[in-house]
Amino acid sequence: MLDAGPVPDTQNASSPRHPEAMFTGTCEVSLSRAVVPFRDPLEPAHPGGRIRDLGLGLVLENPDASRSRVLDLGSGEVRHPNLSGPLVLLGWVFPRLFRDLVRRMEAPEGAEELVRVTRPLALGLIAQVGFTPLTRPLHLRMGFQDICQDIDLHEDTAIRLALPGAGPIRCHLDYEESILVIRTGRSHPAPELEGALADAFPSRRILRTTRGEGRRTHDYHLMLPVSRSLPEMCQEMRRLRRGFLHLMARFEADRYQALKEATTAFGERDSLAYLAGDPVRERRRQGEWVRPAGSPRSPRGIH
Repeated sequence: MLDAGPVPDTQNASSPRHPEAMFTGTCEVSLSRAVVPFRDPLEPAHPGGRIRDLGLGLVLENPDASRSRVLDLGSGEVRHPNLSGPLVLLGWVFPRLFRDLVRRMEAPEGAEELVRVTRPLALGLIAQVGFTPLTRPLHLRMGFQDICQDIDLHEDTAIRLALPGAGPIRCHLDYEESILVIRTGRSHPAPELEGALADAFPSRRILRTTRGEGRRTHDYHLMLPVSRSLPEMCQEMRRLRRGFLHLMARFEADRYQALKEATTAFGERDSLAYLAGDPVRERRRQGEWVRPAGSPRSPRGIH
C-alpha cells in the first residue's frame, strides 16, 4: 500500500532542487501467510538453534516487523523473530491451508499433532523451491540436524564430545557463513584436539579463535566449502558425519560403539537425500564406519 501523502507541487517537483517532492510515501506489504526463513531471537542462548526448530516459518501475524508471530514449520511452535531486516520470501500458503493450520494450532493435541502436518509441508515447499544460494543455509541446517539427532540428540542443534582430561567441547554450525564452530571453554589451546580435528577433517582450513572478555576461551572454526548444488551438500554432510564419528571413536570409544550398533540396526537420517530425489537410502554399511584412531598425530593446518 502506497501512502501518497500530500499532493506535491508538480511545478517544483520537476526541479532538481526539490527531489523530496518526487517520492513522498512508503510501501507496506503484509507478510501474513508468507513463508520465510528466520532466526530465533533466543538463538544466542542456543548457538545453532534448537533441534526441533527448522528456522523456516509461516507468518501468522505481522502488525509490524519487530512484533511478528511466526509458526516454525519444524517444531510446530510459535516464535517471535524480528523481521525488520532483509528477508528471503519463499512464497505464501493458500488461505484455506492457512486457516487449517491455525485451527490445528488451537486444537487440544497442540504442537505434537501440528508437526505431523507442518514438517512434510516444509519438506515439500523446500523441494519445490529447490537449492539456491538463498536457501543454502536452510538446507545446511536440515543436514546438520540429521547428524545431531543421530549422534547426540538433545535440545540444541549441536554435538557435544568429552575430551579426557580436557572437559567437554560443543560443535555447532554457522549456517550463513558455512563454518563449523568448536567451543572448548578452555583458556589455552588444546594440542590434542587440534591434531584430532586435522585428522577428522583433512584438507579443511581450521582457525584458532578467542572469545569472551577477561578469561578468554579458545575456540576453533572449521571452514566448510560453499556447496553449489544439493548433491555437493549431501556429500559434504556425509564427510562431516564421518569426521564426528572419527572424533567419537578417538575420545569416547564406548559411546561410539553404542552409536555404531544403533545406526547399523536403524539406519541414519538423511533429509537432504530425500530432497535430492532419493527417499530410501541404503543403510550405511559396516565397512564405512571408522576405526578408533591410533596414536595421535601432530596438529596440521591450525592458524
